[in-house]
Amino acid sequence: LEQAKDALRFVLERLNPADRFNILTFNDTIDTYAETLRSAERADEAEDFVDDLRADSGTNINGALLEALRLLPGERPELVIFLTDGQPTVGIQDPDTIIGNVSDAVTPSTRLFVFGVGDDVNTILLDTLAEENPPVEGRRAIVVLDNASWHKVKRLNWHHFQQEYLPPRSPD
Repeated sequence: LEQAKDALRFVLERLNPADRFNILTFNDTIDTYAETLRSAERADEAEDFVDDLRADSGTNINGALLEALRLLPGERPELVIFLTDGQPTVGIQDPDTIIGNVSDAVTPSTRLFVFGVGDDVNTILLDTLAEENPPVEGRRAIVVLDNASWHKVKRLNWHHFQQEYLPPRSPD
């Protein structure tokens, strides 16, 4: 959980002023930081939400991904960064069904990035989600980190990540 919290803080600290965001937590239930997307100005408040996260039972991967995709308004290119440290254990657990559900829910403007943290993730499921829903045609976006390699992610150049995987911003 601490690695996931670090990853959330990492992203929140690097939001651009025009960015909008939300945070969903998932175990046996799915909870959101806010009911709608929030402006980057609210990132400090979201860090308090992250600080209060606690590990609970279960991992509802299917429900979390579908809820995240449902919250997106489809107004401009949108980015879903999915972090998990576990296997699907709640709700739909069959990897093929999860992959199909996500593929059906993803829109052409959605970029899905998949991060597995720790040593108890279903790498085949995460790799397939990244392969079937690439942020850029022909490029998968999956990173599976063990406990020893998380520090490497902190050195990523976030702006390079944005330039590589996201289309240029429109003026509106």
